[in-house]
Amino acid sequence: MDESMDESFESMQNMQDLAPMRHQEADPADIGYDVNVGDVDVAAHFNEPVAGTSHDAGYDEALARFMRNEIDYDEFMQQAGGTSLEEETLETDEEEDESDSLPPPMVIPKGEMKDNAGPSSLLAHSGENGAAKRGRIEVPNNLRLLMQEVMSQDELTKPIPFMPHTAPESATTAEVGMVSKTALYREKKKLTKTLDALMGQANLIYAKGQTDEALTMLLEVIRQEPSNSDAYRQVAEIYREMGEGEKGLQYGMLAAYLDSKTPCDEWVDLAEQARDLNCLDFAAAAYGRASRIDPGLWLYWEKRIELLEATNLRHLAMRARLLALQQTDCVRSNLDFDWFHVMVKMVAEYFIEINDEEKAVQSLETFVMRARQFGRSAASQHETLAGMWIGKGKFKEALKSILALCHDNMKVVDGQGEEIVTVKLHGFAGYDVAPIPLPADARFEVDDDMPISLMCKVAICLINLGSKAPAQHLCEIIMMRSFSDVEYIDPIAELAQSIYQAEWYSFGRRFLEQLQQWQMLVEEPQLWFIYGNIMAAQKEFERAMDAYERVLQLNPSHVDGRINLSGLQQRAGMGEKALETLKDYDLEGCTHLPDERLLQRQAEFLFDNNRTEQFIKTARMLLTPYFYEIHRDPDCVAKKRICRNSTVWALSTTLRQAALHAIQNSTLEKFVKRLGMATYQQTNRSYDDMDAVTLHDYCLKLIESLGKLYRYVDMLTVCCYAFLQPKITRDQKSITFQNLLYFCAIKAENWLLGFEYARWYHQTVNNSVLFSLPEKEVVIKRIFNAMNYVFCHSQNVSYHRYVMRALVKNPGNHALQAISGNNSLITGTYRHALGEFLRVWVANKNNPLICLLIGLTFTHMACKKDLSSRHMLALRGLAFLRRYEQTRSVKQEVYYNLGRTFHQLSIFQLAIYFYEKTLEEQPPKVVTLMEDGSEEVEVAKRYDMTRFAAHNLALLYQSSGNVQLAMEVYEKYLVI
Repeated sequence: MDESMDESFESMQNMQDLAPMRHQEADPADIGYDVNVGDVDVAAHFNEPVAGTSHDAGYDEALARFMRNEIDYDEFMQQAGGTSLEEETLETDEEEDESDSLPPPMVIPKGEMKDNAGPSSLLAHSGENGAAKRGRIEVPNNLRLLMQEVMSQDELTKPIPFMPHTAPESATTAEVGMVSKTALYREKKKLTKTLDALMGQANLIYAKGQTDEALTMLLEVIRQEPSNSDAYRQVAEIYREMGEGEKGLQYGMLAAYLDSKTPCDEWVDLAEQARDLNCLDFAAAAYGRASRIDPGLWLYWEKRIELLEATNLRHLAMRARLLALQQTDCVRSNLDFDWFHVMVKMVAEYFIEINDEEKAVQSLETFVMRARQFGRSAASQHETLAGMWIGKGKFKEALKSILALCHDNMKVVDGQGEEIVTVKLHGFAGYDVAPIPLPADARFEVDDDMPISLMCKVAICLINLGSKAPAQHLCEIIMMRSFSDVEYIDPIAELAQSIYQAEWYSFGRRFLEQLQQWQMLVEEPQLWFIYGNIMAAQKEFERAMDAYERVLQLNPSHVDGRINLSGLQQRAGMGEKALETLKDYDLEGCTHLPDERLLQRQAEFLFDNNRTEQFIKTARMLLTPYFYEIHRDPDCVAKKRICRNSTVWALSTTLRQAALHAIQNSTLEKFVKRLGMATYQQTNRSYDDMDAVTLHDYCLKLIESLGKLYRYVDMLTVCCYAFLQPKITRDQKSITFQNLLYFCAIKAENWLLGFEYARWYHQTVNNSVLFSLPEKEVVIKRIFNAMNYVFCHSQNVSYHRYVMRALVKNPGNHALQAISGNNSLITGTYRHALGEFLRVWVANKNNPLICLLIGLTFTHMACKKDLSSRHMLALRGLAFLRRYEQTRSVKQEVYYNLGRTFHQLSIFQLAIYFYEKTLEEQPPKVVTLMEDGSEEVEVAKRYDMTRFAAHNLALLYQSSGNVQLAMEVYEKYLVI
């Protein structure tokens, strides 16, 4: 084996020292080349004659000098007649610039009231209906901007003002301000007379048949005064008479847009013209303008919606339906309530589906107003609408809606019994309610038919608007009602919670005690919980504990009640009982955190008893206030860390930003923000008792526990939080989590953070004086191995740019050259990849990986089109693959790669031969380190190439027509 390797090395050395010969000039065997790859003579497959050229001879000579490292890559490309790296880059940039500089096709954008995505959102959907088959009609450049504005406005605008006079650049602001308005008016009037005369002259010569001259004069008028709608109309009429309907339509649309007095009939005519020309986007825009002028007529809305649906613009069609529901006159359009009901249901379902809550609320409000117009009941929809407004914090809108639509059942009066709130209904268009907020002397007169749920909502609105006296008066009326239905519980609980949040503790206590006479309300745990909160706020802790215990009796899974009870028990000195209250219960759904000391004791108990899942939940709650500091004070995290200890490296801003990016949108981030905010607002409770060492230990235990459960994403998030935590950083304990960052990032497959860590570590090692030269080289090799692991799983242009910059600083680094070659090989820049690989190969000729990469590069180059030296490139690739075969001991891998190479070269008989040899070989054996520290040799199934080779072999059999043999291969090797 050693003799064969020496002979092969001599042949490779001869190829390096001598100028390569073309295969038609001499047989490879005659010049001393080893033509056997895997014991197979491959020379017979490359004997097809290729016409030799002087260019090929020069290329071979240049390649030989390049392989001997006598010239660099750019010189090699110059001699071979190719392009250098810089020229390739410039060509790419020029192509991008040319593509960027090409003017886009002129397509008039769509129009809609507040429906447009912007002037750049162009309707190209009409091409699906046949319009795209016609060529684009070019419009003068000075009209492009104006064309983009035609259908992108939310409402009809005034004509663009013409300003013929501009102050000279040298004039000051004061001088410009001194220009007389009279002079400007005279100049504009003079110019207008001139342009009117020019338009008249154009009409006259057009009547004489001089069409081109008339168009030129009218376009000049447009250039001088772009807001002159008459000029656009005349140009449109000329184009229509000339038979160019699409151009006539464009100028007609411009004329109608510029004239604020364009009647509805003209927009309808333009829409019909656009429809005849199959310009559905223009037609939809024109009907949109017509519907704005006459919004009460459903016909225009209907046609616009039909056109929008035809062009697959369903979102705009739904918005048009919503506008039609709000503005259409049912009498003029002969529409009944059932039509409105079906339409509102369709619109509301669509906006709920796309999570557009604002539009869904508008559709629901429209239904309520239409129901009142037709005398139909919509009480449940009205209650839902008021609840949605309250949920969004729009208390004034909710209050106005209830007072306006329930005016017959609820009146607002003063001390003398006179109404003080005026309600004006405008049919289906809306209502006016004044005054809002209510005055302090306002009182309510409520009928028995008024639902308690709406009364509670009115009281909630008054509480949040600060109307204390009217709210308490309404609550007194509510307390006098009878509660015999389950549906009243939730409104009463919401009202009680609002009273507690408003800190009306005495009134809230009386309100809840008054309601306890009803059996249904006595059995409600949420009311007892609010009652306990009020008692705790009034310092009556015994009664508060009794209330919380009643809550747990009625609902043992009430998390907040359990937490509050444990806190009061801890405050009263009953520590063991407080811990027992929290033990064995899931506290994930709480709205605030338990006492920190209880959480620490519970966490220690769970960790010691190996109850990992419960420990993770408890530790997350314990660390949440400390993790929240990162969100509460981001400036503290963004500051550059300067460590006094010279052995601790300062961290880059980029690495910290990458760690923050890894935290974003994670489950733990949402949990920390929700509970951290509530905890921070509780100023009477301290969550800053743990020192840096204790905090470090809990974070490390949490990371280990998450790793045991293979929850790597959560493990990375905790590691990033601990790495950025200010208290840990100040005590220089963050070095632990700094070292864990790369491991956690790789496990969680966060390749960006892994790359940023490897880049920071590389820069730090290069600039550090702590390493001697041999040790530094070893560390740098490990860094490049870690970085290459990231590149194998993720590709990004920033990675390649960093490698190229690092190569400039370290020109002889083989690892960087190999990584750069890999990036170029993946992106298809084979010549650059070949140059990088050959530079590494010169110093590492027995490295099987480099030989494989060079052979693979030559193979890819041989498969490119328009090559006159295809066979010579393939032979060179096979020469390096032969070297790879001799130096690589894992024969199954070698035979598979050889078979894949011949498969790519379309030499199928050799590909079949090597695939079959792959199936005959056994999978490789690797040494595995066991848990007790011993080593064990076992077969590595993940490195087994049998299934890959069998699949490719079956494909070859199937493509050749031998289906039976392909099925046998599948059944033997690929059946699970």
